[in-house]
Amino acid sequence: MAKDPEPAESVDEDASTEEVDEPTEGADQVASPDEGSSDDRLAQLQAAFDRGDYAEVRSLAEPLIAEGGPLAESASDLVQRTRVDPAQIGVLIGCLLFFCFIVWKYVL
Repeated sequence: MAKDPEPAESVDEDASTEEVDEPTEGADQVASPDEGSSDDRLAQLQAAFDRGDYAEVRSLAEPLIAEGGPLAESASDLVQRTRVDPAQIGVLIGCLLFFCFIVWKYVL
């Protein structure tokens, strides 16, 4: 029974933390609207990545990377994750060459 009050207390702490964060976020947004819009753009970029829409990730990341700053690193990291792996290209070329060899050896 001693374990039951502890989770209830942690839930209460989370709720009180959220209440404290809300006024602070509103004050920050009034002071600097660029940060809020940048965070929204980064959230949109992450949402597009999570959906698997990599074309949108690349198009949304270009302006963030061009602006520079701390968000550029996160945006370029997501773009890097959407690129083709060089190992995949090597395996694909190897399979194609093997297929051509089999066709040449046994069909022609």
